[in-house]
Amino acid sequence: MPALAELRGFADYARRLPRFLTEPLSVEDATRRIAGDLAAREERFLTVLGGVFADPRSPYKLLFERAGIELGDVAAMVRADGIEPALRRLRAAGVWLSLAETRGKEPVRRGDWSLRIDRRDLANRLASPHFRASTGGSRERGGTAFWVDLRDLEQTSAYAVLLAHSFGVVGRRTAIWFPAPPGVAGTRRALWWSKSGVELERWFAQTAPRWRPGELRRAAFVWWTAAAARRASSPIPMPELTPPTDALRVARWLAASGPGVLFSTPSSGVRVCEAAREAGLDLTGAFFSFGGEGYTEAKDRTIRAAGARAESSYYVSELGGPLALACPSGAAVDHAHLAEDRVAMIDEERTLADGRVVRPLLVTTLSPFTPQVAINLEIGDSAVHGRATCGCPFHEAGLTHTLHTIRSYDKLSTEGMHFVGPQLVALLEDVLPRRFGGGPTDYQLVEAEDESGRSRLLLAASPRLGPLDEAEVAAAALDFLGSEGPAERMMADIWSGGGTLEVVRREPEVSRVGKVLPLHVDRGRE
Repeated sequence: MPALAELRGFADYARRLPRFLTEPLSVEDATRRIAGDLAAREERFLTVLGGVFADPRSPYKLLFERAGIELGDVAAMVRADGIEPALRRLRAAGVWLSLAETRGKEPVRRGDWSLRIDRRDLANRLASPHFRASTGGSRERGGTAFWVDLRDLEQTSAYAVLLAHSFGVVGRRTAIWFPAPPGVAGTRRALWWSKSGVELERWFAQTAPRWRPGELRRAAFVWWTAAAARRASSPIPMPELTPPTDALRVARWLAASGPGVLFSTPSSGVRVCEAAREAGLDLTGAFFSFGGEGYTEAKDRTIRAAGARAESSYYVSELGGPLALACPSGAAVDHAHLAEDRVAMIDEERTLADGRVVRPLLVTTLSPFTPQVAINLEIGDSAVHGRATCGCPFHEAGLTHTLHTIRSYDKLSTEGMHFVGPQLVALLEDVLPRRFGGGPTDYQLVEAEDESGRSRLLLAASPRLGPLDEAEVAAAALDFLGSEGPAERMMADIWSGGGTLEVVRREPEVSRVGKVLPLHVDRGRE
């Protein structure tokens, strides 16, 4: 984005933020907002599609053209049958994208037709560029991953209000443990919770911008946002550098002066509980609000063993954050209500290369303010679907479609950081063999959990390779994964600082169909 347009975007953010911070939402306001957006669901979808068809650079517009489908055709499908049946017809016609395709990791191929996507062409042209951010999945070079519209945060803050009241967070000491900008999770949560009557006391940050060349804009943005929040009597704390290995610092805060509330990833929460146990700290009554990776039974056991409770919602940052909101009455540890006012979701059965049968989730955005547009975006996750019978605030607001057992099947999702398949293939089949010897079947990344629920990322290297400096192999892997841009560097630094990646000398796992795949997800302990 040109510098002048960037300045205009920030000026608009600066103009809108004080009002955002000084207008809290009540439970009744939040419920009405969700119900109103549900009632306008089809119109909102067609508005988003109008922006797509008006953008000659949109990959989705090109997919529609290839399929011979016009905007009026989609409108007729939606009005005749509804959004989800229309999306199934579009998927069958080739209108869909995979996560790897949207990130430029592999070309789009539909028969003999192909397209290489520039991630910037997925930007939602209906949204305003108020501040830029990046996530565990971003690829954008030059430091720009995507832009966030404050109106999008205004919409999604309704979920924060219902979460806060459903789980009894209001009035309690709260903190977040997410990276500072360019990571978006910390900024989003700080702004969301300000709308719900929750006052943040601390911002522990795995990464924090400093006043030095290359980070000045990020540091200035955080400083200005915190200052504006203070002036609005809705404090947002400055990020305090707290790497994953410093979990004891967070545990001490959580245990002090009455049990607190921490917003973080499940892996970070497990680290905090383990640190508290080792230090003899009592976390009875503490509460964790999770997002960024799957929440499993093993992780939940560790949280409960510490005397704490947790909720886990489902987020995809490029699509505006929450896709499903944790149910306070859910039967599964990650039971959540699909945010049907903002997204539509379908799935269909597919057999993976290792013989597993999954039902990939395909997500479509309905809000005109999300950072990126998605139409049947296959996000690399699957889940069990259901219908709500709980009567919780989300159910009462009209969110009746539920998900649980939400798992990734072709991407790494550890510590809230995400790398997708093609990047891992290049690492394991090219980079490591060229440097350390062997071939494509001698290395494999294994995502697993130990008995405490702590996420572990193992790099299996075949014993046939002979002597290896395991620390050098791990460093080479992280250097490559962090080489494509600032967001990847942030993710690799967090994994490095937390000791997340461990090299083990063992043969890679062989799939049920006899293949050695780059990524093996060990679900044996769930």
